[in-house]
Amino acid sequence: MKPSRVYKRGIPKTVICPFCQDEFKTHEMLFRPTNGGEATPGRHSFLDRMMGKPPMPRVEKGRNRGGNHWEKLCPAKKCALPITAGRVSSLMIGIVGASQTGKTHYVTSLIEQLGTVVGERFMAGLVAVDDVTTKRFVNDLKGPLFRDHLALNMTIGAQPPLIYNLTFKGSLWKEKVPRSVTLALYDTAGESMRTEDELRNLAAYLRVAAGVIFIVDPLQCESVRDTMPPDADLPESNEDSTPAHIIGRIQNLLEEQNILRSNQFSTPIAFTMTKCDALLSCGRIEASDPWNSTRTHQRCFSRAIHKSTEDSMRKLFQSLEPQAYNNIQVMFPNHAFFGVSATGCAKDARTKRYAKVAPWRVEDPLLWLLSQLNVIPTC
Repeated sequence: MKPSRVYKRGIPKTVICPFCQDEFKTHEMLFRPTNGGEATPGRHSFLDRMMGKPPMPRVEKGRNRGGNHWEKLCPAKKCALPITAGRVSSLMIGIVGASQTGKTHYVTSLIEQLGTVVGERFMAGLVAVDDVTTKRFVNDLKGPLFRDHLALNMTIGAQPPLIYNLTFKGSLWKEKVPRSVTLALYDTAGESMRTEDELRNLAAYLRVAAGVIFIVDPLQCESVRDTMPPDADLPESNEDSTPAHIIGRIQNLLEEQNILRSNQFSTPIAFTMTKCDALLSCGRIEASDPWNSTRTHQRCFSRAIHKSTEDSMRKLFQSLEPQAYNNIQVMFPNHAFFGVSATGCAKDARTKRYAKVAPWRVEDPLLWLLSQLNVIPTC
């Protein structure tokens, strides 16, 4: 089943607000002078659309009305939009999972890898589109984890998405023009996965999401916990945090909110097991496993590399969570399994610090989603 939202060249027909998740036609976007004034519709005529021009603010003849400095707003709640809104495709990626699954560590390592090693391998540039994203990532996430080697605090309450403009050099596709998308990464608070009312809040962006990374903590599995050393720093065991329980609740949510097509969820989902360094240390992942290979995706998403690692992680997930695996097969036709380590090692149980921070395969789930969404080529 093909994804319902994919990258398309040119000016997008619709824009999705990354804050209120309202989707509207591009020409409905509002403009407001940054020095104050009323928000008004922009100029985006039929001829402009035919010529591939983005919406522009209307400037009355003989009046400056804020000069060249304007902010873009969504028409529903007047949320301030990224500067790239209306110019490139906006792809929303949700990071979903229960408490203590490692979502925040994963998101932090993912963004760091996108800006460094993935950028080098794929000739890509990553730029934060607002100051909120820059400050939150540098001060609250990257600094504590990569500089101080500290374990990050759990996400509490609603957090603004981290919004980036991700641009790939056109030569990847033998094109002269780069391919750019606006990525809005949502790190959902773990407590939002526990009650029916809070789960409904997920429906708004699951409805507009281009892809979902579903985080699974294998250390919640009793068969794994029993093989860990006595001094291991294990998360609190919680029946509400098991993959089978969370997947079941999301299935009910999707049905209740009429988000399914033909009783299935067509959006691609990357089921991602975190903390795989612990699985390696306790022998659930063998040293010779393809997951432990240094082969990486270079300039394209490699089917061969993906197949070997995905087959391995699929079998592992099925052995750990057979009920959840069966539900996935029925409800989510476009899915794949991944294993990652956001830090490369476990934190010290006493100091709560990591001896080193060396992310492993954290980019694989997003690269698979980007290949599904026609952003990067597959080879």
